[in-house]
Amino acid sequence: YADIDHYAYKASVEISPTSVWDVFVDPFTSKIITATSLVMQQSTPSSGEDLLGNQRSFRSFKNGESYLLVDDVSETTQIKIATYPANSEGSLPVVSSSQPNSGWDPAGVSAFVNAELSYKYFSETHGRDSFDNKGTDLVQLVNYEQEQGTCYDNAFWNGTMVYGTGCLPTFRNWAAATDVAVHELAHGVVQHTSGLRYSNQSGALNESFADVFGVLATDTTDWLLGSDAYVTPGRFIRSLSNPPSNGRQPGHMDNFQHLANTPETDH
Repeated sequence: YADIDHYAYKASVEISPTSVWDVFVDPFTSKIITATSLVMQQSTPSSGEDLLGNQRSFRSFKNGESYLLVDDVSETTQIKIATYPANSEGSLPVVSSSQPNSGWDPAGVSAFVNAELSYKYFSETHGRDSFDNKGTDLVQLVNYEQEQGTCYDNAFWNGTMVYGTGCLPTFRNWAAATDVAVHELAHGVVQHTSGLRYSNQSGALNESFADVFGVLATDTTDWLLGSDAYVTPGRFIRSLSNPPSNGRQPGHMDNFQHLANTPETDH
C-alpha cells in the first residue's frame, strides 16, 4: 500500500447490503491501513407500483444483476426495505428486482416512499436526524406474519418499522398507509426523547403522540389515522377530531377507563 510493504490482517466486513468491505489492519498497531469496497453499486432512478396502485419514483442500488430497495435519504441515514419470510439462511432478504422500473413488491415500494416521507417530515419540520437524532438507518420490514401463512393485522415499532400483511377483506397490507408509517417512526422518536413506557396511561400517551405526528405529517383535513389500511373507503383506525366515532376511544377525560395493562388497551 502506497508503495510500502505492510504485514496486515484482512477481514471482510458487511455493514449493510450496499456497504461490504475488505479491511486491512496493521497487526502491531491495530490501525486500519486501508479498506476496499466489495460492492459494485450504482444509485439508480427507479419506479414501481405501490399498494394503492400509484406509480412511484424512487432510487434503488444496483448490486450485480439485481436492484435492491436501499438508498441514502441523507448524508447520514439510509433506508432499507427487507421482507418476510426469512431465506434459507434465516435472514430477511432485502426487497429486490431484476429491473429498475418493474418487478417490485408493491409493499416494498409503499414502505420505501413512506419511510422517505417520514424521515423528511421529522428532519425538515423538527430538525431531527432519524428517530434517535443520530442518523441511524431506517430499516423497514414488510409482509410480516406472526406465523408463516397466517395474515397479520397491524404494524409496530421494535427498533424497526414492521408492517403486517393485512387480513382481507377488511385490511390491506399495512405498508400502504403513510400516516401509519409516520406513526411507527414517531414511536422511535418518543423512545429516544421522553421515553414513555409502553404500559398503562404512559403507553396511551405514547400512542397519542404517535397519532398526532402521523396526521400532522400527512393530512390534517379530516384528522383520521389509518384510512389507507382499510380496503373499504370511509373506515379508519382512530379519529383525532372525534375519538368516540370509531366506537372504542374516549373523547374526554371524564370517560377515562382503567383497562388491563396490555399493548392492545394502550391505544
